[in-house]
Amino acid sequence: MGLILAIVGVYGVVSIVVSQRKQELAVRIALGSTRANAVALVLRQALRTAATGTMLGLAGAWAAQRLIRGFLFEVSPVDPITFIGGAIFLLAVATAASLIPAARAMRIDPAQLLRQE
Repeated sequence: MGLILAIVGVYGVVSIVVSQRKQELAVRIALGSTRANAVALVLRQALRTAATGTMLGLAGAWAAQRLIRGFLFEVSPVDPITFIGGAIFLLAVATAASLIPAARAMRIDPAQLLRQE
């Protein structure tokens, strides 16, 4: 349930950012930037945010290791494989959730969007 909530949250935030930056992306495309660069720009921003959240989460988990020690069985509270695997998995989920809004950024028609203003 938490994973679904994370996917929907990342998708929603990235979707709002893309909708707010449509004009900027349209101008970039109109001035010669490729659509792939627009997608890369959106994904880079989403992954930067996800990486910051992941680092803060890892720091919080490291700080709370004494509190969660009683809930874990046969696993160390600071198991490096679990920490790294969980971080990589969450970054992959954030990337997958960001792909749909990023693809929407690729479909922007700069001429039509700039005429609306």
